[in-house]
Amino acid sequence: MKKVIYFLMAGILACQFMVTNVLADVELINPDDVAEKGNEYLRYAFGISDTTYAPLKNDSAKKQFVVTDGDKESLYFPYVTDHLEYKNQNKVTTCDDFDKTFFNSISLSMIIVGVYYAAGGTDEQISNISTWMSDDKFSDYDKYGIIIETKDFEYKEENSSCSGNYLEYLKLSFDKEKIQNVIKDFGSIKNPNYVDNDKEKFTPSISFGTTSDDYITIAADIFDIYDSEEAMNCNIYKSESEDGEYKLIGTVACDGSNYLYDKDVVKGKKYFYKASVVGSNKLSDVYSATAVTAKSTPSDNPDTGMSMAYVLGALILVLTFATAIVFNRDKIEVK
Repeated sequence: MKKVIYFLMAGILACQFMVTNVLADVELINPDDVAEKGNEYLRYAFGISDTTYAPLKNDSAKKQFVVTDGDKESLYFPYVTDHLEYKNQNKVTTCDDFDKTFFNSISLSMIIVGVYYAAGGTDEQISNISTWMSDDKFSDYDKYGIIIETKDFEYKEENSSCSGNYLEYLKLSFDKEKIQNVIKDFGSIKNPNYVDNDKEKFTPSISFGTTSDDYITIAADIFDIYDSEEAMNCNIYKSESEDGEYKLIGTVACDGSNYLYDKDVVKGKKYFYKASVVGSNKLSDVYSATAVTAKSTPSDNPDTGMSMAYVLGALILVLTFATAIVFNRDKIEVK
């Protein structure tokens, strides 16, 4: 019996020695560097000049990344020597549940970005890599050191609805060679099959200028909190009833100051309008105006302030890499 125990212990020690030797031959990315680079990216994305702002921290003693909210620690992501593994433990049944998981995804995206920067990736390379992340080629963990699994979610109730997908599982290697394989193979060119859905994140609002018996003037605005460098135009659609068929009547700059003149009107008649960003199928709410010679302030129009979709969408775009790789939250609507 003693011999059996001896051989078992010897085998365990031999295996442990082999694993230790294997890891000793692998150059690992330092988690401290991951946290530092993740924070640098976050400060850059938000335009924060305070270099002490660092919500992502590495607790090397406990082997975990810690995300702080001010002075309060809010999220913890443990890791082992050579990789981080995350499994979503939250039951996602409501929009509130979805939001909690969504912020987990944002925090993990900071870690992912930090790993690629710590491995020597440039802004352009990481941007290109993000377009490949949904490709099947990234299923080879032994070569590329990353596995990402997302889960679709949709919830509807009387006052709000949300849909999209969230991070269900992540395995991220700290093996520098594997991460550099990604940079080498996918950092130089964008995925030709990648569809940029950024325009779907914009929902225009409509306002009306001077109206008369003969025309109605319509402007569209997208509240460009996304800081898009691309000048966008909006399509304007019109219907003679709120629930009727909407037909395209023209295009106008989405800046809120240029107007489209709708001259196909009848004095005293009320018309209904919707707008969408050119290149997007996402329509605005319904706005209405009446053809009368007066300054029109249409009634029954929705609030044109920023909705929760804008606020959450902006946060996603701040972490552009995460948007393409980890999760999709741009389809959320709060009505």
